[in-house]
Order: sequence, then structure tokens, then C-alpha cells
Amino acid sequence: MKDLLRLGSAVAFGVVLILLVIGSSSVALGANKTSNSTTGGAWNVAATWSPAGVPANGDNVTIRPGDSVTVTDNRTCGSLTFPSTGSATGSLAVLSGDQLTVTGTITLQNASNNANNTSANLSGGGVVVCQALTVGGVGFHPGATAGATSSMLTTSVGSLTMTGGLTVKGQQGGGGNPPTNNAVLAIQSGTVSVGGNLALNLNGTSTSVLTLADGAQAGTLVLSGAVNGTGTLIANGS
Repeated sequence: MKDLLRLGSAVAFGVVLILLVIGSSSVALGANKTSNSTTGGAWNVAATWSPAGVPANGDNVTIRPGDSVTVTDNRTCGSLTFPSTGSATGSLAVLSGDQLTVTGTITLQNASNNANNTSANLSGGGVVVCQALTVGGVGFHPGATAGATSSMLTTSVGSLTMTGGLTVKGQQGGGGNPPTNNAVLAIQSGTVSVGGNLALNLNGTSTSVLTLADGAQAGTLVLSGAVNGTGTLIANGS
């Protein structure tokens, strides 16, 4: 009987411990903050975001198409997404002397319904550091529009560093007249450093391109890992 009581107590303690761990993990995930869809504003201004309030260190940040957000001091967030909800360009500027640290991934989504192009822009003389960066890679849903669209991330920020990997993923859906998304990362100026691997992935007739032959053609690419995939790397311009 005593053994059963001990077993019951141990099980109860284990359940409580699991619940405490789950509760702690959910808090660590952070809140969701989305730019206000009225052209954006300064990162450190509460009214720039919905719900109102400056993003905290672990928050998941979304900059809507057409919004422009400016970092005017040092800031940290958990993830940064440029969503596929429209074809206008979402922009992030980091001023000289300032840094945005993203502890997770920066993502430019492609439209899962293939109905529109997507684009984003990183600019300014400051620094952006993230764990990883992905262009494209969102799967198509079964009713996706046939034809080709593009997802293009352009960077001219002073320094863009990935401690992990960089993925540029073009993709083609299934069916007789499949949707196709072509993914592009264009480095116009500044230094882009990749601590992990560079993946230029594609399938079907889609394309995956990383190019330094765009805009001012004054960018620098530093690769520390392997280059994988069958996409295209254009090292310089004319």
C-alpha cells in the first residue's frame, strides 16, 4: 500500500512538473506584433504595432506589405516575417550605429495561393543579425493559381549576418498546370555573412537565385559553410 502511495505521489509530481515546463515554454515563445498597416513607423514607437506596444525580446514580428519600419536604436525580437498577404514591398531600415538582433529566422514568404508576387527590402547603414534567413519556401495549397510568381528580398543594409544558414527556395506545385514561385535574394550593397550553409533549392521549372549583380552592385558575400542545391549564384555584375 505504501508503495502504491509513493507511486501515486511520484506520478502527480511528474504531471505538475510537465505542466510547469509547458507553461514556461509558452511564455518563452513571445507575443505576436504586426506593423500597423498605415505605412509603419519607428520600431520603438508603440503605435507602429498591433496590438499597440513595442516588441519585446522574444516577440514574433511581422511587417506587412507596404509598411516601412525603422530601427533607431538597438532592438531584439524572436522572429521577423514579411508575409504573403499582398504584392507591395515590406521594408525594414536600420540606421547607422544601430542593430536589430533576431534570435530566430527572418522570412520572406511566397503566396501559398500563388496569386501575387512578394517582396521585402532591408536597408540603412546599421546591422542586422539573425539565426537564419529564408526566401520563399511556403508550400502551395491545392487550389493555388497556376502560372509563375516571384519572391524577392533585396538588401542594402550595412551588415547582415546569419549565425546559421541562408535558404533561397524556388518551388513548383503539382498538377497539369502547376503554380511556380521563383525566389531571389539580391545583395545590392553592404556585407552579407552566412555562418552556416547556403541552400539554393528549387524543383520543376522554378528558379532560385542569389545575386550581387543588382542595384549598386557593391555588395560583399562571405560564406563560411557549404553551398548546396541547384540554384544560381551570381557573384558580380558587369
